[in-house]
Amino acid sequence: MAACLLRGRGTADADPVDHDEAQLGWELDRLAGAVGQGGPAMVAGFLPTVEKSHAELLALSLSGCEETVLAAFRRRSRHPLVRRPEPGVVQISGVLGAGCFALNPTIVRVRLTMRHEASTLVSVTAKAKEGLIPQRTAASAINYLFRRLRRLASP
Repeated sequence: MAACLLRGRGTADADPVDHDEAQLGWELDRLAGAVGQGGPAMVAGFLPTVEKSHAELLALSLSGCEETVLAAFRRRSRHPLVRRPEPGVVQISGVLGAGCFALNPTIVRVRLTMRHEASTLVSVTAKAKEGLIPQRTAASAINYLFRRLRRLASP
């Protein structure tokens, strides 16, 4: 759902899987254009999309988690989408560079849910294309975000 809104196309009720596939293809084409190659979106259609998820309860405030996740997105991404569907919940989504040299586009959705005043449940889902040699791109994006959050949580 959020992926269709990332590029400003589609509607919120459209099928998110189709938009995720299109978004990953578009990002690969954009990257290839920067290095002078063509056709990755067509090739990406044949590659499997890998989805990974991880959730963890961290001893951090909701605002601290939000600031850290947004800083991580700003470092490796363009324009993350932030939504607050209800009090105590923040959803952040965008395309994050991950994998080898942080060049592989990964669609990442983060849900921050305040559990107590000083603890937040952080749920991250990442989707990426994997080739014949797995780079564990989706897992890399999740690890990147949790490393930054754990650094903030450690005394």
